[in-house]
Amino acid sequence: MGCILAACLFDVLRHFGETPTMASSAPSRVARRLVVRRLQQRLGALVVATALVGASVPAMAIAAPTQEEIGRMYGEGQEFMEQKEYGRAAEVFTRLLNLIDESAGNKAIRESLILNILDAHMQAYEGIVDADGKRDVEQLREGKATLQQYYKDFQAVHGDSVAVIAEIQTSATKLDQMLADATEVGSTDVVTEKPEGPVEDERTEQPPPQLQSGPTNEGLGFIIGGVGLGVLGIGTAIMIPVGSALGNDAEDKYNEGQADLAAAESEAERIVANNKIQDANDDGERANAVLISGAVLTPLLLGGAVALIVIGVKKRNQSQRAALRPRETLTAAPAVGRDRLGGSFTGFTLQGRF
Repeated sequence: MGCILAACLFDVLRHFGETPTMASSAPSRVARRLVVRRLQQRLGALVVATALVGASVPAMAIAAPTQEEIGRMYGEGQEFMEQKEYGRAAEVFTRLLNLIDESAGNKAIRESLILNILDAHMQAYEGIVDADGKRDVEQLREGKATLQQYYKDFQAVHGDSVAVIAEIQTSATKLDQMLADATEVGSTDVVTEKPEGPVEDERTEQPPPQLQSGPTNEGLGFIIGGVGLGVLGIGTAIMIPVGSALGNDAEDKYNEGQADLAAAESEAERIVANNKIQDANDDGERANAVLISGAVLTPLLLGGAVALIVIGVKKRNQSQRAALRPRETLTAAPAVGRDRLGGSFTGFTLQGRF
């Protein structure tokens, strides 16, 4: 084939060299047209020979997919996942993974693809059940084979300097566990569905009769809560005298400030007196806040405490009275005996306590 290509090139060049150089005349124009025609024939042969040479050389590598193709195939796989067609999704993702070479620039997209492939195979195993109730363990094996090839390509490019991300390792561990479980049961993994409704032989056992117990502690929680609330109420009640004492101190400081202001002879003395008056006003506002808080919270907390204690005592008394009261019962039993006339009878006796 190389000889054919060389011969065609030589012939074309030779005819270029044979182009007439005579003056512009009818014979010369005819000669040039003949040369051009023969040149076109030789160029056509050259193109055919080049095509044959290209066809005879085996393709060294498959062209990398474009970003549009990657997006289209990735979206197709996602659509299959949403439609729960996990087997077809795994095929699309695997085909796309094989089209993208492992490299630093393609590392992220290949990581995403292998995660989707493993997830699709595992979900296909979980979701696809044949007529005999068996899952397709081949889905797990295909996922394992794809993962091993991914590891091989990753190692060849990145070596030991770059580690596989944790998400892939987690998915690989889950896949290995599922494959081991499926292998232990002989790859059958029969899925049995629990029948709806009551089972024919299943008998519902009635709970045993409740025995009469002694007095319960019902109402004790209310009493304890009331006591705790009462303690808080007493604590807030202390705020009333504390706020009152703070208010008296503030009032005394205010009076002292007023006296100092009246006796001040210089601007500095008046500034000190005014500062004392301002501090007294601030202390008085804090004292009023403490006093008002104690006055408001104390009756609320003590009132709530009393209410809880009363409810707790009432419930406790009701519980104790209920424990002492006989239970209402009704008993039916067969009866066989003789009446006063010497005859026999058979029937039921009813005995109740109310």
